Amino acid sequence: MEGKGRLEGGGHGSQAGKATATRASTTPSAVLSGRVCAQVKSGDGPVQIARMDKLAKGSALKARTQAINQLKAVLVIIDPNLQEELAALNNAELLRACARLGGDGEHDEDGEVAVLQATRITLYLLAQRIGQLTEQIQGLEGHLARLVGRHAPQLLTVVGIGPDTAVTLLITVGGQPGTPRQ
Repeated sequence: MEGKGRLEGGGHGSQAGKATATRASTTPSAVLSGRVCAQVKSGDGPVQIARMDKLAKGSALKARTQAINQLKAVLVIIDPNLQEELAALNNAELLRACARLGGDGEHDEDGEVAVLQATRITLYLLAQRIGQLTEQIQGLEGHLARLVGRHAPQLLTVVGIGPDTAVTLLITVGGQPGTPRQ
């Protein structure tokens, strides 16, 4: 099919679920072969900056979540004395306590002391990573809020639309070719 048409696999009824899977697998090849035209989003200006910052923020959020989950998993299997010491702490206190556990990074050869030392170093490194990723996320959130405030402040005046939603709208609408820009 030429131009902006439907891809094969469209349908109704029992074929509807299969159509989505078929479209997902045929769309890239249809665009590359020229059967279907795709419009490229603009790659410059505040929309592209927002797109890149949002990508970096999403990556940092995912990495931070993974590090938090790893820290929590380590807490389940650690020495009972250390576990008891850390169990009563809320998340912020736990991260601060783990960040203070770091040692010299050297492991004894073997034994319980070496395991406790390795556990403390692991908790320390995970807490450090979580702190660094949190700082990155906060920095990117601030940058995105300032970007929307400069380039689409009218979005922030709508009740219920905060900086995150405004950035998503800016990327979605502002990045379409032919969209009027203010």
